[in-house]
Amino acid sequence: MSDQLQHKRQPPKQQQPDKRLSAAFVRNASEPGHYSDGNCLYLVIGDDGSRKWVQRLTIHGRRHDLGLGSQRLVTLAEAREEALRLRKIARQGGDPLTVRRQERHVKTVPTFEKAAREVHQARAQTFRNERHPNSGSQRWKKLSSPSSALGVWTRSTAATF
Repeated sequence: MSDQLQHKRQPPKQQQPDKRLSAAFVRNASEPGHYSDGNCLYLVIGDDGSRKWVQRLTIHGRRHDLGLGSQRLVTLAEAREEALRLRKIARQGGDPLTVRRQERHVKTVPTFEKAAREVHQARAQTFRNERHPNSGSQRWKKLSSPSSALGVWTRSTAATF
C-alpha cells in the first residue's frame, strides 16, 4: 500500500518553468491568468483582455510586483531585458523601485532655474522695453539660487529686509 502512495505523489512545484514564453504564444494567448517566462517575469492577461508585463521581486524582504508596461508597447525581448536589469539591481542589495523613480524624475522634471530661463527666453521677444530682458534675468538668477530656494538667510539677504 505504501508503494502505491509513493507513486501517486505529485512532483514538487518548480520555481522556474521548463519552457520560456514564445513570441507566438504571447501574441495569441487570450485566457486570463499569469504566464511565467522565468526570471520572475510574467505576462498577465486580465479578465477584460488587457495584457501587461509584471516582474515579481523581493526587495528588502518584501514582495513587490513591478509593472514593466503593456504588451502592446513592450516586446517580449524588451521585457526580458528590463527584468534582468532590475533583478540584478535587487540581487546586489539595491532598490529597483527607487532606481526607476530616479530615472523618471531626471528625465521629466527640470530644475526651477532651467525652467525659469526657458520661460524668460521664450517671452523675451514680447517685452516692450529693452531693459526688461536684462532686469528679469537678474531677478530669476536671484530667485533660483540654491540659498533662495531653501530659504537660507545670509547677511546680504537679511540686510535687504
